[in-house]
Amino acid sequence: MAVAAWLSVALLVGCLTVAASHGSLVFSPPRNSADRRLPAFTGGKYLGLYGCNCGDRSGCASALGLRSSGDEQGCGWFSQGCTLGCLRCDNRTQHTHGKATCTSPMEPILNEPDARTVNIGAKAGSEQDAYRYNPWRAPGYAPVTDACGMAGGSPTLGLGHASFHTVPWAKQGDLGSRMLPKGPAAATWVAGSVVEVGWGVRFNHGGGYQYRLCPASEPLTEECFQRHPLIFNGSSDRSAAAYQQTLR
Repeated sequence: MAVAAWLSVALLVGCLTVAASHGSLVFSPPRNSADRRLPAFTGGKYLGLYGCNCGDRSGCASALGLRSSGDEQGCGWFSQGCTLGCLRCDNRTQHTHGKATCTSPMEPILNEPDARTVNIGAKAGSEQDAYRYNPWRAPGYAPVTDACGMAGGSPTLGLGHASFHTVPWAKQGDLGSRMLPKGPAAATWVAGSVVEVGWGVRFNHGGGYQYRLCPASEPLTEECFQRHPLIFNGSSDRSAAAYQQTLR
């Protein structure tokens, strides 16, 4: 099921680019969703193996409402095979099943069930703890392939959702920070103001998220984004989850 979440955040810096894994910023649209302007992707349509908005490649009703600005392959830019404490992602392992992709991983620090968000019935560190070395278990301590993701998450077409349909500016395996084009401004924000943002998840593996910015004057690196996180504005009553056309 495609879900979108809307929140208010306090704006610190004036330029936005977002990297996402199996999800994408929807409002305001990020550079990752540049192909939303192509006719082949309007209304939730898609050309590759999987779409970000709909399960039907011809489109769907939910893509015409709250998620309309999410039409494209925005969720197709991601890093995979990235486990805690490793120096780099292997760009091929989709599900680690409790194993690390390097020989000297870091042990997780989020082990309480209410912090793990998925597979919470498994005992932490046990054989059933299939998400033990996933990035969310120690936020900030897993590598990424690129701050703006890799097209399809792998240099070559992979199994599952590791696929990306070629567009004029990018193909499978390209790095987002190098290939994603600058487009018209999706929004104009004033530094220090409160703005509304939303993201949509297409394939949910649990975890968490943070909104970050990188100034247009700096290279698009993970370090740049980590230096500029946005602050959530107020309490949880300022957020909402949208299922199809319904807010909750």
